[in-house]
Amino acid sequence: MDEARLAEYLSAQTAAPVQVLGTRRLHSRYSRVSYAVETSAGRFTVRVEQGDAPTASVEDELRLMQWLHETGFPVARARWTESTGDVLGSPFVVIDDVGVRRVDERAVDEAAATAFVTTLAKLHSLPIPAHLPPVDVDQATHAQIEHWRSVAKSVGGPRVPVLEVAEIWLHQNLPLFDRRLALVHGAPRPNRVLVEDGDAWEMTDWEMAHLGDPAEDWSYSIAMRDMPANARQLWQDLYERVAGFRMAPQSWVYWDAYNAYKGACIARACLFLFESGQDLSPSMAVAGTQLYHSLLRRLVAVIG
Repeated sequence: MDEARLAEYLSAQTAAPVQVLGTRRLHSRYSRVSYAVETSAGRFTVRVEQGDAPTASVEDELRLMQWLHETGFPVARARWTESTGDVLGSPFVVIDDVGVRRVDERAVDEAAATAFVTTLAKLHSLPIPAHLPPVDVDQATHAQIEHWRSVAKSVGGPRVPVLEVAEIWLHQNLPLFDRRLALVHGAPRPNRVLVEDGDAWEMTDWEMAHLGDPAEDWSYSIAMRDMPANARQLWQDLYERVAGFRMAPQSWVYWDAYNAYKGACIARACLFLFESGQDLSPSMAVAGTQLYHSLLRRLVAVIG
């Protein structure tokens, strides 16, 4: 990261001299790289766009986070965006750092688990943001399936028959009943809700948020953590007890397959970023190889 250019940008936004005292790369996603930035004006998280896969823009992320902040939802204050790429080479969004550490998913205690479930349920109960394009409840999931197909196709490469068959299966087997439309995070996990003393301070990583079925989020939070059956049941019981959310077993099968499909499409984009040299972090290589093939096997187990 060009700290001098970032300092100039922050100085212009605050109308006062700002020094960047240090930066630290936090993590990579297929569409964002996040950095912790310590400055003379405070601590920020800077999320930089990467890759060419279809994704929400930093302007979309800023606008949604500002709307969430106004509703009182636990989200950090999103400050500014730079959309030209002239400062850091790619567009980015600057977000306040609330100073709370992420939950360790290897040891989620009861208070953190309850805070996560409560926060996710609160998100799904919010009114539909007026600035988002309207979506028909019966077409919302179909549209997301097509979106993830576009993400996988955007990186090129050979055909993947498992993904093509899975796409058809998902369109044909979408549950007919209990469909809802809400603001969906898209990738919720306990470590994306920052918790301190049992209270949720911030939900992070909003680039995949969209209007969709809340079942997608509840399934993702379990399916993408690859937990054993007894642990899955404990989480499902917690969802019902704390949030009043329950699903029929066959619906869990569908949404787990949906999230495996989504995850595999993202993993293809991660591998492209690694092989093209755009992001050489180990997480991109692992996502594009080990995780990708694991998700394909899970899809085959459902649709095979």
